[in-house]
Amino acid sequence: MLCAACGDALLPADYQGPPAAEVGGSVVRQGNISYTEAGTPRFSVEWLNATEAESSGTPLLSQTVSFTRSQHLQKDWDLGIDLPKGAAQIRINFGTNSAKVAIGKLVYFDDKDGDRQLDWNCTRPQCDQVKALSAEFVVFLDQPLTCAGKTPGANKKTRFAGGFHYFRLEGTSVQEISADLDLQFELSDTPAAWANPTAQLQRFALQFQRAYSLGELSGCS
Repeated sequence: MLCAACGDALLPADYQGPPAAEVGGSVVRQGNISYTEAGTPRFSVEWLNATEAESSGTPLLSQTVSFTRSQHLQKDWDLGIDLPKGAAQIRINFGTNSAKVAIGKLVYFDDKDGDRQLDWNCTRPQCDQVKALSAEFVVFLDQPLTCAGKTPGANKKTRFAGGFHYFRLEGTSVQEISADLDLQFELSDTPAAWANPTAQLQRFALQFQRAYSLGELSGCS
Protein backbone atom coordinates (compact mmCIF):
# COMPACT_ATOMS: atom_id res chain seq x y z
CA MET A 1 0.00 0.00 0.00
CA LEU A 2 1.08 3.54 -0.64
CA CYS A 3 0.19 6.66 1.29
CA ALA A 4 -0.71 8.96 -1.57
CA ALA A 5 0.05 12.29 0.08
CA CYS A 6 1.18 13.78 3.34
CA GLY A 7 -0.44 16.35 5.59
CA ASP A 8 -3.93 16.83 6.92
CA ALA A 9 -6.93 15.04 5.46
CA LEU A 10 -8.85 17.06 2.91
CA LEU A 11 -12.58 17.28 2.31
CA PRO A 12 -14.28 18.82 -0.73
CA ALA A 13 -15.86 22.19 0.01
CA ASP A 14 -19.28 20.92 -1.07
CA TYR A 15 -19.16 17.90 1.24
CA GLN A 16 -22.33 17.82 3.36
CA GLY A 17 -22.19 14.21 4.65
CA PRO A 18 -22.95 11.66 5.71
CA PRO A 19 -22.52 9.78 2.42
CA ALA A 20 -24.93 7.17 1.11
CA ALA A 21 -22.18 4.52 1.04
CA GLU A 22 -18.79 4.17 2.66
CA VAL A 23 -15.92 2.06 1.34
CA GLY A 24 -12.18 1.80 1.88
CA GLY A 25 -9.60 2.62 -0.76
CA SER A 26 -5.98 1.51 -1.06
CA VAL A 27 -3.47 2.95 -3.52
CA VAL A 28 -1.17 0.18 -4.74
CA ARG A 29 2.12 0.45 -6.61
CA GLN A 30 3.39 -2.58 -8.53
CA GLY A 31 7.10 -2.91 -9.32
CA ASN A 32 9.37 0.09 -9.83
CA ILE A 33 6.80 2.49 -11.21
CA SER A 34 7.92 6.11 -11.34
CA TYR A 35 5.33 8.01 -9.32
CA THR A 36 4.80 11.55 -8.06
CA GLU A 37 2.41 11.96 -5.15
CA ALA A 38 -0.70 14.07 -5.66
CA GLY A 39 -0.23 17.58 -4.34
CA THR A 40 -3.99 18.01 -3.96
CA PRO A 41 -5.53 14.52 -3.83
CA ARG A 42 -9.17 14.15 -4.83
CA PHE A 43 -11.55 11.34 -5.68
CA SER A 44 -14.53 11.27 -8.00
CA VAL A 45 -16.91 8.63 -9.27
CA GLU A 46 -17.41 8.65 -13.03
CA TRP A 47 -20.89 7.39 -13.90
CA LEU A 48 -21.76 6.02 -17.32
CA ASN A 49 -24.44 8.12 -19.05
CA ALA A 50 -25.45 5.56 -21.66
CA THR A 51 -24.80 1.99 -22.70
CA GLU A 52 -22.82 1.27 -25.85
CA ALA A 53 -26.01 0.43 -27.74
CA GLU A 54 -27.41 3.87 -27.05
CA SER A 55 -24.37 6.06 -27.60
CA SER A 56 -20.66 5.37 -27.64
CA GLY A 57 -19.73 9.04 -27.37
CA THR A 58 -21.84 10.23 -24.45
CA PRO A 59 -19.59 11.88 -21.86
CA LEU A 60 -19.32 10.59 -18.32
CA LEU A 61 -21.15 12.15 -15.41
CA SER A 62 -18.64 13.10 -12.73
CA GLN A 63 -19.63 13.19 -9.07
CA THR A 64 -17.51 14.28 -6.11
CA VAL A 65 -16.50 11.63 -3.58
CA SER A 66 -15.82 12.65 0.02
CA PHE A 67 -12.66 11.26 1.59
CA THR A 68 -10.55 11.27 4.72
CA ARG A 69 -7.22 9.71 5.55
CA SER A 70 -7.93 6.28 7.05
CA GLN A 71 -6.86 5.53 10.59
CA HIS A 72 -6.53 1.84 9.69
CA LEU A 73 -3.12 0.52 8.67
CA GLN A 74 -4.66 -1.82 6.10
CA LYS A 75 -5.99 0.97 3.87
CA ASP A 76 -5.18 4.51 2.81
CA TRP A 77 -8.55 6.23 2.49
CA ASP A 78 -12.10 6.17 3.80
CA LEU A 79 -14.33 7.10 0.86
CA GLY A 80 -17.92 8.30 0.89
CA ILE A 81 -20.15 8.00 -2.18
CA ASP A 82 -23.38 9.95 -2.53
CA LEU A 83 -26.46 8.67 -4.33
CA PRO A 84 -25.90 8.89 -8.10
CA LYS A 85 -27.53 11.79 -9.85
CA GLY A 86 -30.65 11.00 -11.83
CA ALA A 87 -28.92 11.33 -15.20
CA ALA A 88 -26.49 8.56 -14.20
CA GLN A 89 -29.23 6.00 -13.63
CA ILE A 90 -29.79 4.00 -16.82
CA ARG A 91 -32.87 1.84 -17.33
CA ILE A 92 -31.71 -1.74 -17.98
CA ASN A 93 -33.90 -4.80 -18.56
CA PHE A 94 -32.94 -8.01 -16.74
CA GLY A 95 -35.34 -10.57 -18.15
CA THR A 96 -38.57 -10.03 -16.25
CA ASN A 97 -36.92 -7.33 -14.13
CA SER A 98 -36.30 -3.74 -15.05
CA ALA A 99 -34.36 -1.35 -12.88
CA LYS A 100 -32.53 1.91 -12.98
CA VAL A 101 -28.83 1.16 -12.65
CA ALA A 102 -25.87 3.50 -12.21
CA ILE A 103 -22.49 2.05 -13.24
CA GLY A 104 -19.25 3.82 -12.46
CA LYS A 105 -15.59 3.75 -11.54
CA LEU A 106 -13.80 5.73 -8.87
CA VAL A 107 -10.88 7.91 -9.92
CA TYR A 108 -7.98 9.11 -7.78
CA PHE A 109 -6.55 12.34 -9.21
CA ASP A 110 -4.44 15.40 -8.50
CA ASP A 111 -6.66 18.51 -8.57
CA LYS A 112 -4.05 20.73 -10.19
CA ASP A 113 -6.46 23.48 -11.29
CA GLY A 114 -8.13 23.62 -7.88
CA ASP A 115 -11.73 23.42 -9.10
CA ARG A 116 -12.45 20.15 -7.23
CA GLN A 117 -13.73 18.56 -10.46
CA LEU A 118 -12.10 16.14 -12.88
CA ASP A 119 -12.11 17.36 -16.48
CA TRP A 120 -11.20 14.68 -19.02
CA ASN A 121 -11.10 17.22 -21.86
CA CYS A 122 -8.82 19.79 -20.26
CA THR A 123 -6.19 21.26 -22.59
CA ARG A 124 -4.88 24.01 -20.31
CA PRO A 125 -1.27 23.94 -19.03
CA GLN A 126 -2.50 23.30 -15.48
CA CYS A 127 -4.81 20.31 -16.02
CA ASP A 128 -5.85 17.70 -13.46
CA GLN A 129 -3.73 14.56 -13.47
CA VAL A 130 -5.35 11.15 -13.12
CA LYS A 131 -3.29 8.94 -10.81
CA ALA A 132 -5.32 5.72 -10.85
CA LEU A 133 -8.74 4.24 -11.55
CA SER A 134 -10.37 1.76 -9.21
CA ALA A 135 -9.99 -1.82 -10.38
CA GLU A 136 -13.58 -2.34 -9.28
CA PHE A 137 -16.85 -1.13 -10.77
CA VAL A 138 -19.49 0.55 -8.63
CA VAL A 139 -23.10 -0.47 -9.31
CA PHE A 140 -26.12 1.25 -7.76
CA LEU A 141 -29.60 -0.31 -8.07
CA ASP A 142 -32.60 1.89 -7.36
CA GLN A 143 -34.64 -1.19 -6.35
CA PRO A 144 -34.01 -4.88 -5.60
CA LEU A 145 -33.76 -7.39 -8.44
CA THR A 146 -35.88 -10.41 -7.65
CA CYS A 147 -36.70 -13.82 -9.05
CA ALA A 148 -39.75 -16.04 -8.57
CA GLY A 149 -39.68 -19.02 -6.26
CA LYS A 150 -39.57 -22.54 -7.68
CA THR A 151 -43.10 -23.41 -6.56
CA PRO A 152 -46.27 -21.65 -7.79
CA GLY A 153 -47.41 -18.89 -5.48
CA ALA A 154 -44.09 -18.72 -3.67
CA ASN A 155 -42.84 -15.30 -2.71
CA LYS A 156 -40.21 -13.70 -4.89
CA LYS A 157 -36.63 -13.94 -3.68
CA THR A 158 -34.26 -10.99 -3.67
CA ARG A 159 -31.37 -11.63 -6.02
CA PHE A 160 -29.67 -8.28 -5.57
CA ALA A 161 -30.63 -5.79 -2.89
CA GLY A 162 -31.14 -2.19 -3.84
CA GLY A 163 -28.26 0.16 -3.14
CA PHE A 164 -24.52 -0.06 -3.78
CA HIS A 165 -22.59 -3.12 -5.01
CA TYR A 166 -18.96 -3.53 -6.07
CA PHE A 167 -17.75 -5.81 -8.88
CA ARG A 168 -14.56 -6.89 -10.59
CA LEU A 169 -14.42 -7.94 -14.23
CA GLU A 170 -12.06 -10.87 -14.78
CA GLY A 171 -12.02 -11.42 -18.53
CA THR A 172 -15.72 -11.91 -19.19
CA SER A 173 -16.49 -13.06 -15.64
CA VAL A 174 -18.36 -10.63 -13.38
CA GLN A 175 -17.56 -11.12 -9.69
CA GLU A 176 -19.13 -9.24 -6.80
CA ILE A 177 -16.90 -8.36 -3.86
CA SER A 178 -17.87 -7.53 -0.32
CA ALA A 179 -18.30 -3.87 0.61
CA ASP A 180 -15.95 -4.65 3.51
CA LEU A 181 -13.06 -5.12 1.07
CA ASP A 182 -11.04 -2.10 -0.03
CA LEU A 183 -11.23 -0.81 -3.58
CA GLN A 184 -7.83 -1.03 -5.25
CA PHE A 185 -6.28 1.97 -7.03
CA GLU A 186 -3.32 0.42 -8.84
CA LEU A 187 -0.77 2.91 -10.07
CA SER A 188 0.60 2.44 -13.57
CA ASP A 189 3.19 4.04 -15.82
CA THR A 190 1.10 3.12 -18.87
CA PRO A 191 -0.91 6.14 -20.13
CA ALA A 192 -3.72 3.84 -21.29
CA ALA A 193 -4.39 3.02 -17.63
CA TRP A 194 -5.27 6.68 -17.02
CA ALA A 195 -7.57 7.00 -20.02
CA ASN A 196 -11.22 7.98 -19.92
CA PRO A 197 -12.99 4.82 -18.63
CA THR A 198 -16.12 5.12 -20.82
CA ALA A 199 -15.23 2.05 -22.91
CA GLN A 200 -14.50 -0.02 -19.78
CA LEU A 201 -17.83 0.98 -18.26
CA GLN A 202 -19.77 0.18 -21.41
CA ARG A 203 -18.11 -3.23 -21.65
CA PHE A 204 -18.90 -3.97 -18.02
CA ALA A 205 -22.55 -2.89 -18.44
CA LEU A 206 -23.00 -5.40 -21.26
CA GLN A 207 -21.22 -8.18 -19.35
CA PHE A 208 -23.20 -7.46 -16.18
CA GLN A 209 -26.50 -7.66 -18.06
CA ARG A 210 -25.38 -10.86 -19.82
CA ALA A 211 -24.14 -12.53 -16.61
CA TYR A 212 -27.39 -11.75 -14.84
CA SER A 213 -29.52 -13.11 -17.68
CA LEU A 214 -27.49 -16.35 -17.71
CA GLY A 215 -27.86 -16.81 -13.96
CA GLU A 216 -24.14 -16.49 -13.33
CA LEU A 217 -24.45 -13.97 -10.55
CA SER A 218 -25.35 -14.66 -6.93
CA GLY A 219 -28.92 -14.97 -5.70
CA CYS A 220 -31.57 -17.30 -7.11
CA SER A 221 -30.86 -20.51 -8.95
